[in-house]
Amino acid sequence: MSYPVAETDRQGSGMLLAGVIHDVDYEAARARLESGGWISAWLPWFSVAAGEVRHWRPPSVGEQALLLSPSGTPEQGMIFSGVYSDQHKQANDNRKEFTATDWPDTAREHYDHDKSDHRHYFPPEAHTQVTVGGGTKIDVWKGKVVINVEDGTTLTLLPGATILKTGVFLVDAPLTEFTGVVQIDSLLHVAADTIVDGNVIIGGSDIAAGAQIDGGGNTNHHSHSVEGVTLGEDVVKTLPPPPPPIPGIPDVPGP
Repeated sequence: MSYPVAETDRQGSGMLLAGVIHDVDYEAARARLESGGWISAWLPWFSVAAGEVRHWRPPSVGEQALLLSPSGTPEQGMIFSGVYSDQHKQANDNRKEFTATDWPDTAREHYDHDKSDHRHYFPPEAHTQVTVGGGTKIDVWKGKVVINVEDGTTLTLLPGATILKTGVFLVDAPLTEFTGVVQIDSLLHVAADTIVDGNVIIGGSDIAAGAQIDGGGNTNHHSHSVEGVTLGEDVVKTLPPPPPPIPGIPDVPGP
């Protein structure tokens, strides 16, 4: 075989080589491919995007790949990884309506375009964060969600408890209902009429700027007893004690 023919044959056979990733240099974004005992030089690998929009997903050692060398010279080639193998099978699912990604720590993500169903799964020790502008962010751990806004407002969701820290809390609703005990540790200002269907238990002084008039037209300027309970200007003696304080917020460790 003449040299030109042999060289053409060599270049043709070197244009496309199948193998597996032998080693990866993450800092330089280079990898080496092993094929039949032969190991390539450090070569770039193909990425989904590598311009103003960039994507980073380095190949894994042992991942099946192809070495493409348009000139037939492997030293000038490029590695195309992402060929399924027995070691690395399809991600998450093999249904045609799924687009999915699996990670080594068991995290996974998939989108079912038939059902318009997009899901993410993270292992118990995982943490995920969404940040806008550096000061507004949502952090999620197992059993804990924290929402921070730039002005210092923080909403923390814990098992059995919700904590809101903010300057002003406005509820704009035609009806607000509480089904349990409500404890207020500071001033309560009611700017409209108040209806109480049960007893009113007062542990301190009852100070009225105007007259207190009951359904019979009686004012608060006298006292009388009903079934052993002294009302009016005297002290309530026989009403049940006030309910105990609301239990403290459980301490759920964060990061």
